[in-house]
Amino acid sequence: MYDFPGAVLITRGDQVLLSHAYGLADQKHKTPVALATRFRIGSITKQFTAMAILMLEHQGRLRVSDRICHYVASCPATWAPITLAELLTHSSGIPNFTAVPAFAELSVHPSSPEHTLGLVRNLPLSFPPGSTYEYSNSGYVLLGMVVEKVSGMSYEAFLQRNIFGPLRMRNTGYDHGHKGVAVGYSSGSKLAYPIDKSVPFSAGALYSTVGDLQLWERSQSAGSLVPKSVVAEMDQPRVGTGSAGNQYGYGVFVDETGDSTHSMLRIWHEGAINGFVSWLSRYPESGLDIVILSNHEDTDLNEIDDKIRQLVLGS
Repeated sequence: MYDFPGAVLITRGDQVLLSHAYGLADQKHKTPVALATRFRIGSITKQFTAMAILMLEHQGRLRVSDRICHYVASCPATWAPITLAELLTHSSGIPNFTAVPAFAELSVHPSSPEHTLGLVRNLPLSFPPGSTYEYSNSGYVLLGMVVEKVSGMSYEAFLQRNIFGPLRMRNTGYDHGHKGVAVGYSSGSKLAYPIDKSVPFSAGALYSTVGDLQLWERSQSAGSLVPKSVVAEMDQPRVGTGSAGNQYGYGVFVDETGDSTHSMLRIWHEGAINGFVSWLSRYPESGLDIVILSNHEDTDLNEIDDKIRQLVLGS
């Protein structure tokens, strides 16, 4: 793993198995990666958005069965049947705005959530809501808008007050170009294509560190942030993704991994955003938690997770 650029934290229960940083956070200035280096975490942001929705449901302020048009102004007629649960599970049928050709031009400029969703607002649904799975950042931007509407707070402020603050995740936040965030590379020493930090919003705008994300993982296992029943709602597999044995819950993938003699439950998500890839996985039966962050977008973190699991658990 000596060529790997990034940081890794592996724990099993209360035992730290590996905590190490590798490579350079900034090649131009020869700044090494440290355990405290902040990385953009891309779609791992979706876990926090899903938890925000479930917190609001636990407080009795919304229901995941609510229709999205109850919360969104000028809602297209085609979106009228769509529920928050379908947004959470990528089964709404709303096209993914990052797959629209006009996204490349939009992505380099500041954009409000409403403006970003303008890329897909007038497009037909890809399928009837609830009928199948198709990954969609659009749905998670809408969920961030719901958090703001219901809470009366900005998405950023809600997460800080209700998740980051209570868990003492002091190096996690909404990326406004904060100091300490690594430089992202597409390959080798080539800088990643830029993306304005306002564009991914609640689908992918957060930064964090391996230490902070391990605090988040432990809170999920321990139920220290919310009751375990709320975590169970998040982790419940609900929609098949089309990949054998792989399902999606609320902001997490759920599957069985291992070999033919010993399969094990894995709850995980990866993130990929210009210049960065990230990985979180929990193996509830063994207490193994893996956090991997890299500032090279072509790093294969799934393969690394597999090798770590095999080394630690033997399958």
